[in-house]
Amino acid sequence: MRLRFPKSLRRAASRRPLLLYLGTITLITAIITDLLMEQALWLGIDDYALLPIGILSVLAASQLATALVNWLATELVGPRSLPRMDFSEGIATTSRTLVVVPTMLTTVAMSKSWLRRSK
Repeated sequence: MRLRFPKSLRRAASRRPLLLYLGTITLITAIITDLLMEQALWLGIDDYALLPIGILSVLAASQLATALVNWLATELVGPRSLPRMDFSEGIATTSRTLVVVPTMLTTVAMSKSWLRRSK
């Protein structure tokens, strides 16, 4: 039984999502960079200027490719509900964490005030 293309693509994406993500970004970057470099060659730009143009093209193309792939990912992957968490009987030891609040403590009085509130 042969799978349809969208279904087989979805299965491959679920097995190796990072490969699909980075591969798509790389492919789009390569295509855009190739088009820009071909345009530079067609315009007759000197050979010594092609390296900086190529580097800038790769940077610009990778930014565009990343933005396109991220947008496409948000369009194709729908939200999923998270399991409900029940803390009505307190927080389990495995679910406890440390919360850090960055604060500028400039005086001793302010430090004492923060210590009283954090208990």
